[in-house]
Amino acid sequence: MRWRSWVSRQTLFSQPLLQPLLGKDHVIPEPLQRQAADLWRTWRDSYKFAPIRLCLLASAFRLERLLAEEIDQSVEQLLQQGHWASALQAIHALGLRERFPPEPIIAKMLEQAHWNAALRWIKLLALQREAFAESAGVGVWRLLELDRWNAALRVVHAFGLRERCPPEPIIQRLLDREHWVTALRWIHAFGLRERCPPEPIIQRLLDREYWATALRWIHAFGLRERFPPERIVAKVLEQGQWDAAVSGMQLFELQREAFAESVSVSVRRLLEQGQWDAVLRGIHAFGLQREAFAESASVGVRRLLEQGQWDAAVRGIELFELQREAFGESVRVGVRRLLEQGQWDAAVRGIELFELQREAFGESVRVGVRRLLEQGQWDAAVSGIQLFELQREAFAERAGVGVRRLVEQDRWDAALRGIHEFGLREHFPPEPIIQRLLEQGEWATALRSIYAFGLGERFRPRRSS
Repeated sequence: MRWRSWVSRQTLFSQPLLQPLLGKDHVIPEPLQRQAADLWRTWRDSYKFAPIRLCLLASAFRLERLLAEEIDQSVEQLLQQGHWASALQAIHALGLRERFPPEPIIAKMLEQAHWNAALRWIKLLALQREAFAESAGVGVWRLLELDRWNAALRVVHAFGLRERCPPEPIIQRLLDREHWVTALRWIHAFGLRERCPPEPIIQRLLDREYWATALRWIHAFGLRERFPPERIVAKVLEQGQWDAAVSGMQLFELQREAFAESVSVSVRRLLEQGQWDAVLRGIHAFGLQREAFAESASVGVRRLLEQGQWDAAVRGIELFELQREAFGESVRVGVRRLLEQGQWDAAVRGIELFELQREAFGESVRVGVRRLLEQGQWDAAVSGIQLFELQREAFAERAGVGVRRLVEQDRWDAALRGIHEFGLREHFPPEPIIQRLLEQGEWATALRSIYAFGLGERFRPRRSS
């Protein structure tokens, strides 16, 4: 009774709880069966458990004799609710095949286009697919109405419905929607090469540079003469698509040595672009020597350095054992570019990484600060001035350009910040701008500026009479 009390308190049925008993030839003692039958009714009446769970409990404790009528009602409930797969599971587990023949249920599943589950049960119950051709045909039309072309073709193929549901029009719909790979698969499966030539489809794949896919179907249809794989593999190699190239070589039993030049060209191009991972895969796949590509690696490192991509550049230097000192000018170009764009942190990282002198980049810093000031980006500009220890007064004119632009754009708060930050009060009196803020009801911004400029007397609040 303690076992019964514990299980009955479970608010959620746990199938793993009964898994050790399901499908086994255990002998269940009659007292335990009676307790399980009482528990079954409790779960049904008090906890409203789903019929399939009740059926599994009945199967686990061999309750077919004690609960025959109730079990039948549960199965019928599953069927009425359209839970075909669950009903078949219960019928199979409880051995109710005579009372509930599975064939009509599977037919309904097929008519509702539940063909995956239907095929699974046909196989499990060792039934003949041909017996369900008519129902499968109904399911095919339903799938076509839902534009599920691939699923429809799978049913046509699985149930031998080619005469009733010709696959050619369905394949044409796939082609119209550019589902080329799916179309090729079914052309091959149905043996429709003469009626649906695969050559134009494969050519489209090649035009779109779907090399690996094209190679697979060239092999499947035996079109090696029409589409020589050697040329395609060479193109794939030139683009650095190593996996696709190796797959094509294996598929057509091509010798890797024949593609040495294409591999070398691709490796050099990838090196010059700084794509180290792709290069390493190619070198490893074709057994090449890194030392042979030092010059191309240097080109890639210089390009990365000039773009300020320090980590990628350093990785290339280390991978190909290059000398850092040989890239000094490229580093300086990259640092200058970053400084002129106001990217201070990235620039400083390059300077420190390659042990350069900050003082050597003063002019580039000033160019970057001026550009930021003219755009009114005060925080970034001040950060550069402080980082490189420049004099703010030297940038007053450029700051004035930025303030004027902000005023023209009605960006009053940003304009006042620039006036205060660079001491431009004489050139741009803050009082008119603060007055505009007050007129627009931007009290917080106005009060902050009044306090910053010490204009408390000028904008003393009036007392209401």
